[in-house]
Amino acid sequence: MNPEDNTTQAPVSLEQSKDKKSLKWLSKFLLAISVLLYIFLFYAYLIQPDFLAAVTFWPLWVWSIIGIFLSIAAMYINKKIRLIMTCIWLLFLGFMSEESPALLRGCIYGERDYKSAFKDKNIIRIISFNCAGGNPDAVKSIYQYAPDIVLLQESPSIENLSVIAKELFADEGGFVKEGDTAILARGQIRKTEISKENRSIMVCARINLPSGLEIEAASVHLIPPASALNLFSPSCWREHREDRRLRLQQIVAIKEHLDTIEENVPLLVGGDFNANPWVGASKLLSLRLYDTFKRGGAGWPGTGPAYLPLWRVDQIWVGKQFRTIKVFCKNSKYSDHRIVICYLNKI
Repeated sequence: MNPEDNTTQAPVSLEQSKDKKSLKWLSKFLLAISVLLYIFLFYAYLIQPDFLAAVTFWPLWVWSIIGIFLSIAAMYINKKIRLIMTCIWLLFLGFMSEESPALLRGCIYGERDYKSAFKDKNIIRIISFNCAGGNPDAVKSIYQYAPDIVLLQESPSIENLSVIAKELFADEGGFVKEGDTAILARGQIRKTEISKENRSIMVCARINLPSGLEIEAASVHLIPPASALNLFSPSCWREHREDRRLRLQQIVAIKEHLDTIEENVPLLVGGDFNANPWVGASKLLSLRLYDTFKRGGAGWPGTGPAYLPLWRVDQIWVGKQFRTIKVFCKNSKYSDHRIVICYLNKI
């Protein structure tokens, strides 16, 4: 072998060794970031403290994708370690995100429950929908679901609601309206008086369905969501923390109204919460209600914005006297929110 060849190959080999060592350190760094991110997010989404609202504002699966990518990208780490970390992320995604069980239920049930619900007289069909600035055409897109109770936000005018109630229920229904919220129902409906300061966020009504069941219902529309997205800016964290504080005050107002309703009266609260469900709100509402999508949601849960529904801002909560059969969302070309359809029966 030519001695000159050896002298020319040595520097290349040394350079390759340095590159490999750098890649190993990079892989260790990526895996460490993945582990730390997992620990941080586990705490953030389990406890959901207000000071981390800017983080939990994003759906959990968004962060999980980043964590999985970091684990897979650590190419120079032992394959078993990378596989274990990836599996941990997948389990985290499967057990802590609401999208995973809902998508699984959607694959199992498909549309058959939606079609059969029209024939079952024991099923109560409830819809919550933001009508995008009071567009009456948006409301007409719910007719196909033959609802018994409709909770509207950014509601059309009283004149339009009169026509819509007639088309939905003929002479067997009515509506109430307050601010930009409204409730339409089959059967008898009368407005429940609430404090003046709360009329800007909700309308409440006592509904007597044709079956004889009496329900206290509320259609709510809470403050617009925080819009800051730059997590490197302190103002973003402050905005989301303040948003959480103000929103919780409105949730407290809803709870205080519920506290005035007799224990034996079934409750229904739905509408545009302008935020994903979070622990603070859930603790208050779950004293007498439960989130129907948690029990029976099927398919993709996001409702806003309709063109990219990352967030489940439109929700339906009901009293524990009800059993949720199915909850699902559908698009409407007339609104920037998706329609939430909920099927219940009385236990």
